[in-house]
Amino acid sequence: MSVKTSANAVGRPPRYVEIEKVLRQRILSDYYSASGFLPQERELAQEFQVSRNTLRSALQRLSDQQLINKVQGYGTMVRRPIEKPGEYIVLHLGGSNLSSFVITILHEIDSQASQHSACIIYTPLTNLADDELAKLQQRLTQQRNLKGLLLIGNYTRALIRRLQSVFKIPMVLIGDLWQESERSDELVVSQVVGNDYA
Repeated sequence: MSVKTSANAVGRPPRYVEIEKVLRQRILSDYYSASGFLPQERELAQEFQVSRNTLRSALQRLSDQQLINKVQGYGTMVRRPIEKPGEYIVLHLGGSNLSSFVITILHEIDSQASQHSACIIYTPLTNLADDELAKLQQRLTQQRNLKGLLLIGNYTRALIRRLQSVFKIPMVLIGDLWQESERSDELVVSQVVGNDYA
């Protein structure tokens, strides 16, 4: 029985798997971010004291995981991780009738989201009863990559606090704070009138 076989018999993974783990950790920690390339195969084989075939097995596993890409004439390039597109909920307070202002805002939000591969989910909220908020909360838990909530319409501080207690995600407020004697800077930055800021 060879030394290699006995090492595997006692539960040690094959050498190419160990090398793959080391290289994966380096890639994920941006160890190669300066050049964007792994060292030459010959250098890596010397570093890990293995044959080039063993090293190529490790590199193939990394390629299968889409962490590296061989570029003919250049070497092995580290692939930039593809960020998963975010999902944003647009919560419209009020009836189903949309003003031209809200429609314009929604079109611009959708346009900006598509440029960044984000997904916009539009949801009208006409009734703030507990059962409707519970249904909305259940729907939101099904979204795997939810990044935030855009609130459109007229709202009160009490409503905002209630939504913040139900939805533990960042919120952007578009619209107007109403039924309040004073406006709070932390709740409303400004009101947009046409293309001007009031």
